[in-house]
Amino acid sequence: MNQHYVPEFYLKNFSRNGKQIFVFDKVVQKSFSASISSVASQQSFYDTSNNQSLEASIGNLESKAGGALKNLIDLLISNQFSKIDKNHKAILIQFIWLQMNRTLESRIQFGSIASFIFSKLSNTTVDIDVNEILNKAEVTDEHNNHLISSAENTYALDMLNSRNFIVVKNETKTDFLTSDEPVVRHLHIDTDLRMNEIFLPITPKFGLWIFPKGIFTEIDDANESLYSLTEEQNIIFYNFLQVYRSTRQIFSLTDNFDYVRQIFKEDPNFGSLNKKRWE
Repeated sequence: MNQHYVPEFYLKNFSRNGKQIFVFDKVVQKSFSASISSVASQQSFYDTSNNQSLEASIGNLESKAGGALKNLIDLLISNQFSKIDKNHKAILIQFIWLQMNRTLESRIQFGSIASFIFSKLSNTTVDIDVNEILNKAEVTDEHNNHLISSAENTYALDMLNSRNFIVVKNETKTDFLTSDEPVVRHLHIDTDLRMNEIFLPITPKFGLWIFPKGIFTEIDDANESLYSLTEEQNIIFYNFLQVYRSTRQIFSLTDNFDYVRQIFKEDPNFGSLNKKRWE
């Protein structure tokens, strides 16, 4: 069975008809239109070696998150949004945590940790073969166990809930892109190590921004409310993270991937499935 690691209800927000979406494939470096049902998915992605599946429990959360996200987007589009509903916020935080950990990219990283640690301990470069990782049943099993770990779930939800949770409005002419790794993270090492932000575009013009408190007063004042991004450079920054963090597929409302092609012109290695994932 084809199982999505980025849900269809989310991808439909980047589609004009709710059925087709524009895709840029990083490996072949070409764009095309594809059915939403066929992208960001893989056969038996959540099935384990003992024939158990997480799909039912994931579907439960997806149903709640889909309703909460639709309600939020409807309010935003109709200009009736003032402050996020507390129950919807809790659901969306849980969904964001799941989405951060459920993707193909997270499985690849999960499977490559051992090789990375060995390379550091032995001071030897170890090449990581993505296809080899994905063909290991034990990686799938361990990754799925990680997803349902109650201890990690509680820690993650507490961490995310302690931060600013901001609804962002994109006021520029440039749309947000999304990808097969839609929740992007960025640590601002050069400016402030406390600035470890998380961002999820929810439509081409709106996003959810989770940001530590106590860094910028204006951000703290916007907690659980709407914050406008008026500088195109901010949108380009988050689009760059979508391109950089994704495994293979980048999604857009239109077939305009000029910015993505520009990135690949400057660094063709962005298209390698075996790209360097650990520093």
